[in-house]
Amino acid sequence: MSIPNSVDPANADTALAEPLVPVPRLLAVDGRDLRRRHGAHLAVDGVSIAIPAGGRHGLVGPNGAGKTTLMRMLSATLAPDSGSLRVLGHDAARDPRAVKARIGVVPQGMTYDNEILVRENLTTFGRYHGLSGRASAARADELLATVGLTAYARARPETLSGGMQRRLLIARALVNDPDLILLDEPSTGLDPEGRLLLWDLLDTLCATGKTLVVTTHYMEEVERLCDGVTVLRAGRVRHTASPRRLVAETVPRYVVEVDAPRPGSPVPAWARRRERLRVGNRLLVFDDSATGLAAEADLQGSEPMVRPSSLQDALHALDQRPSADPPAGRPAPAAPRRRRTLYPPSPALAARIWWRDLTLFRKSYKTTIVPNFFEPVFSLAALGIGLGFYVNGSALGSSYANFVAPGLLAVTAMNGAVFEVTYNVFVRLRHARSYDAAVTSPVEPADIALGELMWALTRCLVYTGVYLAIIAAMGYAPAGTAVLAVPALLPLGLVFACAGLIFTGTVRAINAYSYFYTLVLTPLTLLSGVFFPTARLPAPLRAVAEASPLRHGVELARALVTTGDLRAAAGHLAWLTGISLVLIGPALYSLRRHLCS
Repeated sequence: MSIPNSVDPANADTALAEPLVPVPRLLAVDGRDLRRRHGAHLAVDGVSIAIPAGGRHGLVGPNGAGKTTLMRMLSATLAPDSGSLRVLGHDAARDPRAVKARIGVVPQGMTYDNEILVRENLTTFGRYHGLSGRASAARADELLATVGLTAYARARPETLSGGMQRRLLIARALVNDPDLILLDEPSTGLDPEGRLLLWDLLDTLCATGKTLVVTTHYMEEVERLCDGVTVLRAGRVRHTASPRRLVAETVPRYVVEVDAPRPGSPVPAWARRRERLRVGNRLLVFDDSATGLAAEADLQGSEPMVRPSSLQDALHALDQRPSADPPAGRPAPAAPRRRRTLYPPSPALAARIWWRDLTLFRKSYKTTIVPNFFEPVFSLAALGIGLGFYVNGSALGSSYANFVAPGLLAVTAMNGAVFEVTYNVFVRLRHARSYDAAVTSPVEPADIALGELMWALTRCLVYTGVYLAIIAAMGYAPAGTAVLAVPALLPLGLVFACAGLIFTGTVRAINAYSYFYTLVLTPLTLLSGVFFPTARLPAPLRAVAEASPLRHGVELARALVTTGDLRAAAGHLAWLTGISLVLIGPALYSLRRHLCS
């Protein structure tokens, strides 16, 4: 039996004693009786927590203890059902934007934006926080140097090692020079060297007076970084203290770890006289005297080491003690849910989402955008010109190509707008989860939705402009009002962009889009007057087709491109504008359920 030389039993009281310091009066976090339910599960149940400004606090507990839910409350992305929570002096439920402007969040998952480069991840986030282009670029360069990623500024985030990706997320959380930094299991997946580098970086940040809140399963991380710790279990607070005091109040000072007796075998006499815990196949035996523990233990020739009790030992002890939860009975009626402030969308913040999409467009237009310009041209060539050779144009009042060309212009406007808010938004929402990062900044879900709608309309404008130029060069846009079709078709694009965004906000699997495209968009394209007059359809189907937004878009395009009939165009434009106004409200708030619940 041996005792570490670094531990002097005679000075144990001094080692465990903590200096008395005045408690700071200013609190970075002041939460009282917080509750949050996810369906039937009460994830956070009456939690109260106070973290002083400049403090370093750890949240620990088993999976399902409520740590992540509490962290989302602290980040103002999730409102408590009841209770009060003030973060940096602001009510987190009533003024989430003010909270998010002053915090930085390092999530557990890798929520970097892999569609853009490492440096662009930081400049984009800087713009979310209101920095100008020049200021966000300068801040990005400064932070890349701080975290040692300058050489990787133009790399894709997915090509970095796990430790580098974690440093990128820390740099992103520091873009706005936050007063409070929230880290959800920051060292998960890192090797020991990477963990030490991360701790050194966090020590440097804390030295500047920033408040730190960390959730982790590594107790040595808490002991190294934190001056306070809250233990959660089943959504409730089990204990709150400094790490050293928590150990001192929970278990005796020293422990020896030996093989646990087999089931049915008696515990040795020397262990029965002491406090003990069984953890897996190991037996932890505690005593306030290291020398007594070493002298009396019958170790059967082995040499386990007597060591000071650790924070992990204290958590094992708390886990195995019965909680002070009230006895189960008839559940109390649920209190009215406290609603998080529902901001109207901000055009300024939406413009930053639009700018991010433009950044990606400048990189990918040659491979993902330009080929789509030719799809309606190929349709015109194959159907309007090729098949049109066999169509008697006298019944249409013009050649078949002249009939089809403006109809395909409306289809181009629809497709140009709808794709961006379906597949692309779904991937960012469900797979890449880059929106999860965006909403930890002052950007709200409605701002994201508005920004994506703005980008969808931008694509609609570009697609219709290019296609109109092509058919005009081919002689299929004879009316002098044809140029007006490009802006006039924006309401058609907005109708389908809103419909696509609403659909995206409801689906859970990407294969659900086969229903949207196959059962909605394809029939509309075929039956809304693009290739033949809707009057040729059976009466019930004709009524549905003539009420569809695409049919009004087709007639609007024909009125402006072929006949120059402004009165007819105005009627269809008014109808499309009215439908878009009906849909835009649900579309703007369609992402909120996924990002703030």
